[in-house]
Amino acid sequence: MPKNLRRFLKIFIWLSALFIILILGAYYFIQTETFNKLALEYTVSKLNKSWELKESKLNVASVHGNILEGIRADYGTIIVREDTLFDFAYLDVKYDIWGLFNHEIRVEHATLNSPRINLIKMKYNKDSLIWNFMNLFSSAQEKDTSISEFDWDLTLEKLKIENGHLKVAGNLDENNPEWKYGNVKLDSFDFNDLDLTNFEMELNARYFKNFKNISIKNLSFKTNSDFNLKKLALDANINIKDTTTDLWAFEMVTDRSTIKIDKVHMEDFSPFNKIAYENLGNKNFEVQLNIEKFNFDDLKFFLPELDFLDSTAGLILNVDGKYGDMDIHY
Repeated sequence: MPKNLRRFLKIFIWLSALFIILILGAYYFIQTETFNKLALEYTVSKLNKSWELKESKLNVASVHGNILEGIRADYGTIIVREDTLFDFAYLDVKYDIWGLFNHEIRVEHATLNSPRINLIKMKYNKDSLIWNFMNLFSSAQEKDTSISEFDWDLTLEKLKIENGHLKVAGNLDENNPEWKYGNVKLDSFDFNDLDLTNFEMELNARYFKNFKNISIKNLSFKTNSDFNLKKLALDANINIKDTTTDLWAFEMVTDRSTIKIDKVHMEDFSPFNKIAYENLGNKNFEVQLNIEKFNFDDLKFFLPELDFLDSTAGLILNVDGKYGDMDIHY
């Protein structure tokens, strides 16, 4: 073998070995706590720089884990004009990053612990108000308001929210320094004075091109009213290709009511499509409903104009057939 060729091969082998060492070194480095710290500092610094004119700031105490498999962020806070918009104790996410190569987002579990959201109205300019979270996105530049369809597949094996709190103060009163923190007892639903505590949720979901599926294991919360949701659970599946919608194992329990839906099956119906109700007459559907007790005070909380209803009722109802010609059994 010629001397020059041997020299070239030797250099090539050394360069290849060096390249492999660098790749392996980078692979292991991005899984270290040092990389997590550097990435956190860089990301927070860049974001806060872009938020300077918005008088907003993000803080995250620490990030742990492996960026290729999952991370945990501790003690995060978003401040808007010296008021806390959002904070949490920790966010723990585990995912399969390789799904991105198949145009799919795969999350094995995501847990958000003790999130607090404080929504308040604030002055945007001399003549208008905006919600504080809108301040993060407001801009004097013209925005593109068109919305493109989400075309990624999504698999969410487990999402949990623990001990959540939502406080809404939508009636600006700068003359009263306590207006943001006061607690109003609601007789009817008013989003502007809503105080939602002990929010718990657990669900899994799949969002694919041909079908959507969601399974809520539990949803519960307390409010600053007599309406408190002790449990909401359901399974639902929407088949886009066959345009069928199924709901089963629905259970809703409040302090005053218990409602169960064993089965809902609707053919040629999808909530993602435009619905022409006049065309539903020949479509098949089936409903199995079991209302153990229903207190109309729960309904009047959302529709106070129905204040003439004042009782508790129960009903077992089976419905099947076509929308325009149904059989009702009770």
